[in-house]
Amino acid sequence: MTNETTHELNGLHRKQKRRAWIVVLITFVASALLFYAIGSFVHAGNERERETDRAVSAADQLCAQVETLGGLCVVDPADLRGEEGPAGPPGPPPSDEQVAEAVALILATNPPERGRPPTMQEIADAVAIHLAANPPQRGERGPAPTREQITNAVAAFLLANPPPAGPTGEPGEDGEDGEDGAPGADSTVPGPAGEPPLSWTFTTTDVLGQPTTHRCVRDEPFDPNAPTYTCAEAEE
Repeated sequence: MTNETTHELNGLHRKQKRRAWIVVLITFVASALLFYAIGSFVHAGNERERETDRAVSAADQLCAQVETLGGLCVVDPADLRGEEGPAGPPGPPPSDEQVAEAVALILATNPPERGRPPTMQEIADAVAIHLAANPPQRGERGPAPTREQITNAVAAFLLANPPPAGPTGEPGEDGEDGEDGAPGADSTVPGPAGEPPLSWTFTTTDVLGQPTTHRCVRDEPFDPNAPTYTCAEAEE
């Protein structure tokens, strides 16, 4: 056996020995964590559960390291937890402040879309509900309304709510004739064309100087656009 071989064997022996010590150390620490976890069960409340969770997590990690190095973990992390105890009494409900903070956080994270503006009826209903729940304090007696204010209020009310008409009264007496108005100005627009006359007369004189009156009347049917007449001596 050469010196190099001896040197390699000694180095390998030292590595195996160091690894064995690491396994022993990790096993010791895992055992200590086991005893710590068992001892932690004497504590009550949420702190005991948190300590147990940390101990189990640490034991899992140490056992994984021991198995990686080829050792055998003598601690079973599952044994660190006991059986589940009975459920405790329900806790107190959240306060109004806690609810308000949670709602504010949700709205800040997920802001709702902007809605439509309220209608006049919705505003009136909300004001009525608020005043019913929070009636305002009665103030000092104000001044009496003036005659003008009463007259204006009555006139505005009657204008918005006119009363029904009453029965028709008796006709009144005729009034006096008024004065004649001033003559109107002459029209600048020509009037429509008139129709031909209903009848007309004309007079003739014979050789002896005797006059004879003739009367002309419309023919029937009469056409205003092409009027025709029949003329005869007028009876005296």
